[in-house]
Order: sequence, then C-alpha cells, then structure tokens
Amino acid sequence: MTITPSINSAMPIPHHAIAAMFAVVIGFTQLWLKQGTMRHQILGYVWAGLIVFVAFTGIFYFGHKH
Repeated sequence: MTITPSINSAMPIPHHAIAAMFAVVIGFTQLWLKQGTMRHQILGYVWAGLIVFVAFTGIFYFGHKH
C-alpha cells in the first residue's frame, strides 16, 4: 500500500492526507516528550493546527473513487 493514489488525487485530498500523516507523527511524538517544555507546547499548537486543517479539508472531501 502506498500513498501515491492519495497524492495524485484531486484537491483537497493530497493536503488532507499529508496533514493527517504529520498530525499522527506529531501526536505520537508528543506522547514521548516531557510535558511543559517549550518544544512540547509548540508541537502541541502545531498538532492542534493540523487537526483543525484536517477537519476543515474533510468538509470538502465528498468521496474518493478507488
């Protein structure tokens, strides 16, 4: 399984998929970082922004034919 079909799809699917992948990676990273540090806080804001972006682009995702 590759991400190529998602990347080559119509907009906003590529942006949605890439942002979701980054959000997953940052989310797991957050679980391992020490809480309260500046790095943890900044990544938390980045993660929250990515989640909002994924939710927003999901509104325009009307279905993808495989």
